[in-house]
Amino acid sequence: MNGPDAPRPTTAGERIAVLDALRGFALFGILFVNTTWFTGYAVLSPEQRQALGTEGIDGVVSWLIQFLVNNKFWSLFALLFGIGAAVQYDRAKARGDAFERLFARRVAVLLFIGLLHAVFIWFGDVISLYAVAGFAIILFRRWSDRAILICATVCLAAPIVQGGVWLAIDQMVRDPSAARIDPGYGPRELLVYFGSGTYAEAFKANWAFLTERWYLAIYEGRFFKLLGMFLLGFWAGRKGVLHNAQQTRLLKRALFWGLLLGVPANAILVKLAGDVALRPPSAAGWLVSSLAAVGVPALCLAYAAGFALLCHSPIGRRCTAIFVHAGRMTLTNYIVQSIIGVTIFYGYGFGLWGRIGTAWSLGVIGLIFGLQAAWSAWWLRVFRYGPLEWVWRCLTYGQRLRLRRDQASLPAGARGSIQT
Repeated sequence: MNGPDAPRPTTAGERIAVLDALRGFALFGILFVNTTWFTGYAVLSPEQRQALGTEGIDGVVSWLIQFLVNNKFWSLFALLFGIGAAVQYDRAKARGDAFERLFARRVAVLLFIGLLHAVFIWFGDVISLYAVAGFAIILFRRWSDRAILICATVCLAAPIVQGGVWLAIDQMVRDPSAARIDPGYGPRELLVYFGSGTYAEAFKANWAFLTERWYLAIYEGRFFKLLGMFLLGFWAGRKGVLHNAQQTRLLKRALFWGLLLGVPANAILVKLAGDVALRPPSAAGWLVSSLAAVGVPALCLAYAAGFALLCHSPIGRRCTAIFVHAGRMTLTNYIVQSIIGVTIFYGYGFGLWGRIGTAWSLGVIGLIFGLQAAWSAWWLRVFRYGPLEWVWRCLTYGQRLRLRRDQASLPAGARGSIQT
């Protein structure tokens, strides 16, 4: 494994700046939704939200988050995961590396990191979900472009069919006299442990909510959605759609159709979703799931295409530069966001759970991401990888990789006492 012909990780010179910037953009977007959970706002009752004193502006901000952000940015992460897999596959073939073994190890390590994050820090982890669905990419690596696109479309449409199946089964077996109570995202009686409990109590609640989250992921077809976006990204990675400046025409078409389908579908979705529970199955719930199956991927593709077009212009590159370094340390920054979030808001931290609305949380989001962007830029001037990215690569390749940059490769301001 350590010989001259051993597989090696991507070097800094091989990285694609557009994709790194998009990862940073996705990291920024997903922080908006996650913060509504860190603060507890997502599960506050109407009376509790009103007591905050910022109900009006919070309502506007919440609507914008639901319309513009919710579900779109984990979908964007999934698209980028597929693109990354395609790039890795092409480079592995060029080097003569065994893509299947390396990718399986890469995803297995990611699953392990994600589960640690979900169990010990925050139940809302998406990394482990990506990893489980990501194993399937190996099966599609040699499929034709047309077959991959067809399969991606089928996967993205599968939740519509699945929702119809749940509804039909429910109509056949349910007792009309039984109480119809939506289970939610976890036991509501345990929410107090997040807001004012010890770490041990929060851990107990974390585990209960995590179990419910995985059940919900299966129930609502999340793994179909992830695999669909993975395959769409794998196709786009083969074609170089996002990082090839010559694909401008295709990007403009994706932007146009993504907005045309995504804007009205998401506007209706937000209007309906607030009054409709996903469980138990209902006709209204099935309609919401169907709108999400169309509107979320469409708007996600519009974001990806619009951002890539921006990155291909000189002014756009300067505007999006803040996302590049954060995007190269996505894994580290994503988990650090959770650590910061639970430390500020959970009971075993500063205990601000349930005390601020979405409007005030915008300042928290801006501060967290701004600090991460600055810290990532500094770190990558001195080191080759982010801390968790380095651990991920070491475990994947089965060797201790050099973390510090060589002295000669450092910019003048970063040289001096650094030892390689």
